[in-house]
Amino acid sequence: LELAENAMDYYPMQPMLYLYKGEALLGVEQWSKAKKVLEEGASYIIDQPDLEKQFADLLQKTRK
Repeated sequence: LELAENAMDYYPMQPMLYLYKGEALLGVEQWSKAKKVLEEGASYIIDQPDLEKQFADLLQKTRK
């Protein structure tokens, strides 16, 4: 979680970092924070269907 946050300071629009941070937040059961992070990161995805699917799958976990 800390590594993703530090990297986001340098690359704030990199969707993979949001994915990593979202996964980390899910790992520590911070569901609402994970949802916000994943939704924001998904907005930076351009023409990457596989990455969009990863975000969608993780967002699905936040709703359970």
